[in-house]
Amino acid sequence: MRRLITTFLVVLVLLSGCGPTIYKAQGFEQQTAVHKTAAILPVIVHFKLKPREKRKTDSVWLKQEEEKKGMEMQRKMYNWFLKTSDNYTISFKDITQTNDALLLAGIKYADIETKTSIELAELLGVDVVIAANTVIKMPVSEGAAVIQALLSGPYGIGSNEAEISITAFDTAQGGVVWRYEFAATRSVLMSNNELVDVLMKNAAKKFPYKHN
Repeated sequence: MRRLITTFLVVLVLLSGCGPTIYKAQGFEQQTAVHKTAAILPVIVHFKLKPREKRKTDSVWLKQEEEKKGMEMQRKMYNWFLKTSDNYTISFKDITQTNDALLLAGIKYADIETKTSIELAELLGVDVVIAANTVIKMPVSEGAAVIQALLSGPYGIGSNEAEISITAFDTAQGGVVWRYEFAATRSVLMSNNELVDVLMKNAAKKFPYKHN
């Protein structure tokens, strides 16, 4: 059973998805003109299993896997923004420094969602806090996926879904200045890193802190 999630995260393909939903605060340019630095938080990941699979999965181990994947996705997000940093009007705090500051303050992965953006901004010393949530739904079992892949090829697999939301908070006022939401239907044969690349490529195009 421990291979269930690993298999799906290692062999997933992005097939289709509705267009992203994007929120941008009214007066964004004026409100964010003083923003210079941003911190990217560990991504909050939730694996949604079918009830039968959930009953067979150790809950402690599942939480550990969610945290592991959340830290990996944080690193992927940071790398995406870093390699295109010349395009942006803000700089990004190194995620090692971000995570060390959270640990020193006693804020564990499970505690992040309980903290306000203002609290986190004061701790991290930045103008913008970027938080992300991902829900990965897995409706078929490992065995079923492998058998279908062998019989039908990649496009014969029953699909599952991935949802991601990325939110930028104005830490001076604690309000949301930008939010990106995207849901995708996926099938097998793409690694999780490739999946995140696809999601981040789309999100980075819409990230608003860009030079005119």
